[in-house]
Amino acid sequence: MKKTIGLTIVADSKDFDMLMLTIPAGIEALGGYYSGETQLIVPNRSLEECSKRLSILERDDISVVPEDLCIDEFHRKMLRSKFNNRYGWALQQFLKVWQVEQTLSDAVLILDADTILIHPRKWFESDSKQILFPSWEFNPPYYKILSSNTIGSEVPMYTFVTHHMLMQRDLFLEAMTKFGAENVHDLIEIVVSKASGEGSAFCIEYELYGQYLMNYRPETLFLERWSNRGVSRSEISGLTLKDVRKLFPDYASISAHDYIKA
Repeated sequence: MKKTIGLTIVADSKDFDMLMLTIPAGIEALGGYYSGETQLIVPNRSLEECSKRLSILERDDISVVPEDLCIDEFHRKMLRSKFNNRYGWALQQFLKVWQVEQTLSDAVLILDADTILIHPRKWFESDSKQILFPSWEFNPPYYKILSSNTIGSEVPMYTFVTHHMLMQRDLFLEAMTKFGAENVHDLIEIVVSKASGEGSAFCIEYELYGQYLMNYRPETLFLERWSNRGVSRSEISGLTLKDVRKLFPDYASISAHDYIKA
């Protein structure tokens, strides 16, 4: 039976304009795998604004979820205390984990709010192996934390910080158990106890899953070229999804990070 894939995006108000492109592109890229489940997780203060903007898309398969419903206040306070001005960066990783835990689909496509999928992918092979994209980012603290809890080595063969990733729920739960966590709140407590509170101290969604599969479940995956390009938002301002795809036909995805200037 064909596997089903839901779509999840964690967004803040600075990325709401991007959602007009990223959501339709993500759903179209999933094709027949799409489960009809799109979850958009946003700060409580932005719930009304986001819902209003999304009405333009005229879709009834998108649920807007306030982030306070996902992670309890005790653990949000723990993250604030540990990471201070990096709190939002830390929290969004655990929000993605929460959605993978909660999904009723077989898998979730976690998609960064600023990343537009240009072309569909072959998400699963006929033998149910899933796609995984190697990246070239190497940030030593990520792998120090993971390896200290038996996930991979401090110098991995591949890295997987790719702005989107297909995550199968059952395999992600395996990865968390291997790491020593039974749920997202356990995961927060482990990371807070091990991470420094400065800089990009950990990558607990993409790298936990990618390194676990590579090291413990290699039979479940196949590797494909990432083929992503970083662009400035001014390059795509005012364009339709069709226009964007015409502008970048040689890439599988583009990421319009707000820090990239034209």
